[in-house]
Amino acid sequence: MSKTVLALVPHPDDAEFFAGGLIANLIDEGAKVYLAIASDGCRGSFEHDSATLAQIRRQEAQRAAQVLGAEPRSCLATLISKWIPCRPACCAKRLSA
Repeated sequence: MSKTVLALVPHPDDAEFFAGGLIANLIDEGAKVYLAIASDGCRGSFEHDSATLAQIRRQEAQRAAQVLGAEPRSCLATLISKWIPCRPACCAKRLSA
């Protein structure tokens, strides 16, 4: 019976950076590994706007999953990464959109 593994991580490159060796070993041993991230990676750049950075991170994540041999990556965050500190009125406006 083969194993099925879900690697759930908060940021786009965390699975590869922190557990890439383990994931590769599990796949080599016959496990089916799925990668899921909780944010789209749209923050943390002075060079790119949020939408461009999220697209770059998505492409990087797909390539990394292919190199490892993992199943296609799932992004769980459509709203999660949008939570940034702001005034209550601003948050209410974003949530109602």
